[in-house]
Amino acid sequence: GWAGKELTLLVKGSQTFMPELGIADAVKRQLEAVGLKVRLVSTSNFSNDIKSADGHTRHDLFLKRTGADYAHPQTLLTPFQPGGNHFTEWQDLEGGAAIQKFQKVLDEGAGLLEEGAQVETYARAQRMLLSEYAVLVPLYFPDRYYRKRDWVHGLGIDPFDFLTLRSLTISP
Repeated sequence: GWAGKELTLLVKGSQTFMPELGIADAVKRQLEAVGLKVRLVSTSNFSNDIKSADGHTRHDLFLKRTGADYAHPQTLLTPFQPGGNHFTEWQDLEGGAAIQKFQKVLDEGAGLLEEGAQVETYARAQRMLLSEYAVLVPLYFPDRYYRKRDWVHGLGIDPFDFLTLRSLTISP
């Protein structure tokens, strides 16, 4: 149903903050390659500019960096809970039943102690977002690149995309 309609892509950032604008431009080119027209709109006041006076989103797409406070699935899924800053209006789906169903799965995961059961429960919540309700489609995930000498061992990358030095050793 989008054929011929120009979509707006709201980007959090400013004209001088190039990473988001570069990513948004790449997303625009990818979407245009499949026939979708996209207009970029950048803002430094994302939370106010994404919603209209009645509380509904006024842009078709948005690009905003988000991350976890700590490495646990619950914190990555929190923005999609009722009252979260998801900016998707999915709280209106099925008269609110969809988001309540999602919250119930998150509550179930939070009450589990066994890691395998937690993983399956949070994977179910993720499938609800990505497959059942199509609330979020990840378009970009940065890679961390680093150069390591042969004599450096144990250098890694943690879940927050930072280099880890915990098991770092240097051989002569």
